[in-house]
Amino acid sequence: MDEMITVICPDPACALDFEVDHGQAWRRISCPTCGAEGAAILADVRRRLQAVTPEKALPKIDENSVIVVLEDIRSVHNVGSILRTCDAFGIDLVVMTGITATPEHPKIRRTALGAEMEVPWVWRGDGPSAVAELLELGVDVIALERTDEAVAIADVSAESPFALVIGNEVAGVSGPVLANASRHAAIPMLGSKSSLNAAVACAVAIWQLRSRQ
Repeated sequence: MDEMITVICPDPACALDFEVDHGQAWRRISCPTCGAEGAAILADVRRRLQAVTPEKALPKIDENSVIVVLEDIRSVHNVGSILRTCDAFGIDLVVMTGITATPEHPKIRRTALGAEMEVPWVWRGDGPSAVAELLELGVDVIALERTDEAVAIADVSAESPFALVIGNEVAGVSGPVLANASRHAAIPMLGSKSSLNAAVACAVAIWQLRSRQ
């Protein structure tokens, strides 16, 4: 039998601690109580981050704002690449949530190449809370995920202010975020694989949305 680990429900409204096999740590999990799906995040890691990482106020968001939300991105190199992409396309704000490394992480600079000092950012304890905050401000939240409701990214209208949500590398965008997002969008895949690297997917989606503004 695999070693058991304690993870936390992806929905902050539930926040149940429950055990899963260690082998499930790289898969999408489902809460046994509320059914919320998302990445398997260790409960103590999530709570430790929430206890020691400050949540700064959001900068002013206006009708021209374009935002990227990173939900539980595991790889610091992906975060750095995404920051470089965000700088290139003039993204106004990056909202980093959960276990996503913030620009202070020393390894981010290897792929961000200075962009980590240029792009405005804030951190939030979890993706669902961050999305709820943006929705309250009138931001159109677009979740990049292959779902039954998703439309091709090329067909998505991009009227500011909008936020693009990039999910965990394995589990994708969490169920609670998908449930509350304004829209779902997907990148059509023509090969045998059903997804792209998170940083690559972010670059493709941002370029497509920016080109339609």
